[in-house]
Amino acid sequence: TEEAVERASPVLRAAAEAIAQAIGSRASLKNPSLAAALHRTLLSENPDASKAAEARCAALRDAFGDEVRRALAALPATCDVLPRPDASLDDSIPPVRVEVRGTAGRVLLGGSFAIGSSPECDVEVFGDRTVHPLQCIVVPLACGILVADFWTDDGTRMTWRMSAEELGAPVPPEAQSDLFVVEHGERAIFQVGELSSIALGPSLKKLQKRRKKAAKQAARAFAEAFPVVQAEEKPAKKQKRSVPSFASTSCGSLHEVVHTTSASACSSRSHSPVRPLPHVPTFGVC
Repeated sequence: TEEAVERASPVLRAAAEAIAQAIGSRASLKNPSLAAALHRTLLSENPDASKAAEARCAALRDAFGDEVRRALAALPATCDVLPRPDASLDDSIPPVRVEVRGTAGRVLLGGSFAIGSSPECDVEVFGDRTVHPLQCIVVPLACGILVADFWTDDGTRMTWRMSAEELGAPVPPEAQSDLFVVEHGERAIFQVGELSSIALGPSLKKLQKRRKKAAKQAARAFAEAFPVVQAEEKPAKKQKRSVPSFASTSCGSLHEVVHTTSASACSSRSHSPVRPLPHVPTFGVC
């Protein structure tokens, strides 16, 4: 393992210095001889061949990540371009989640990892002939994630980026480059072929949860900063209990309706007591 890393050190160091210079001066990474040498170094063997091959491949990826961190430390001006310039290059590196064509993602650890159609890549994008054998290499840092493309002509394009704070927007053509910097916690989508894309960062579901949590925290902070004065509640008025009325109705008073057994009591709109007829004299029949 150590011998493999020692043999590859000049190539890894030259590629790392090219990345550092590209960050500071936005120079191009296109160097055919360097790209070919780095291709041979990173894809020299398949990590699935044996345990020893897996160990050598992991050592080469870690060594390349270390070379990139040393190259960035040698050019302090490059750190100002990174998402977190205050973070030390020696801080712990968060793992990177990768999705291929929007399918189930996987989390990768290590100093760097290769993406391409070759089986020797750490992330294999198969089934798309337009994807290069080695499309790009990803270098996670404590202050961000670097995506470097030494091998294609605008074949790796960032198409969308979003975060928990922003819903995101398409990336314009003028923002395309050979080297991209992605912030930890940000989701970036790259087109690596006519039919294939990769996504770096948290899943959409996780971003939605973070947005909801951030919205709740913002609402709570706003409520604490601008408390609303509640108006004093007036005591509720006592409602008067309704008492049955004995007033006259269309069928007489309630008292009369209850106690009257004759149906004729409701024959008039206002019931009056029955008065005796005056005395009518009787006459005999002749």
